Amino acid sequence: MSWDAVLATAPRVFGEPEFDWSDGPFSPDEASTVAELENVQRDKAALCADEVRLLARYNQLRGGVENVSEEIGQALKWSPGRASHQVVMAEALVTRLPQTLSALARGEIDWAKARAMYEVTRPLSDEHAARVEAAVLADPPDYYTPFSARCAIG
Repeated sequence: MSWDAVLATAPRVFGEPEFDWSDGPFSPDEASTVAELENVQRDKAALCADEVRLLARYNQLRGGVENVSEEIGQALKWSPGRASHQVVMAEALVTRLPQTLSALARGEIDWAKARAMYEVTRPLSDEHAARVEAAVLADPPDYYTPFSARCAIG
C-alpha cells in the first residue's frame, strides 16, 4: 500500500500540498518566511504527537473508565463526540501505529496523514495494520493534493 492509496481511501480531505520553494523566484524575505512556515508545520506536528501521547496516557492512568472522554472534553472544551474519537485514535496511534506517531513527532508527516493512517488501518488486524504502516511510511509523499487522491481512485 502507498500513501496515495491511504489518502485516497481515507474518508476526509487532508491538508495542503507542501512545496519546495528553493527553486522559485522568491526574494530572501519570501524564502525565509516560507522556511519559517515549514518550521511551524513541523512544530505543529510534534505538538499533535505530544497531545496524542497525553490523551493516551490520561486514558491509561484512569484505567479506561467510561467517562474519560467526558473529562477530556470538558477540560479541552471539545464536544463529547470529538473527545471520544480523539481518545480512541490516540490509543490506536500509541499502541497499534507507533511508527506513525514517531513520524508525526519528527514532523515527517502532518496530523492529516496520521489520521488517514488510523482511518485506513482501523478495520485491520494488528499484524495487518503494522504491515500497512511499515509499507506506507517507507515511501512518504512529498505532498498531497485532493486531485492526486481522485486519480488514485480511478
